[in-house]
Amino acid sequence: MIPYYQTPDHWKNLPEQKGTGFLYFDGHTDMGIPWFSHLEDSTYETCEKEAHASHADAFKWIPHSVASFEEIKKARCSEQSNHCKKEWICPTGACFCIDEKCVNPFAR
Repeated sequence: MIPYYQTPDHWKNLPEQKGTGFLYFDGHTDMGIPWFSHLEDSTYETCEKEAHASHADAFKWIPHSVASFEEIKKARCSEQSNHCKKEWICPTGACFCIDEKCVNPFAR
């Protein structure tokens, strides 16, 4: 199971802040494998709209005040996170919860 909304609620209340958005596609597309797409320097609202328009299976927006694009690319994610299994949120803000594991979108 993959939760659709993976952005913590308190980040959504930053309407004008820019951040990085990630869209996750579960592999039921022409590519046949799971993959990520990202939106640099976007607002939460822009990321959410793009996720709906592109029929993403899940999405997450990370404000620049939490992690820059470069920091996200270098983030280490603890795959065996209980947070991901119970709360559907990874403790490291730059990580994405996929199949009960926290993963870095750039490491897949």
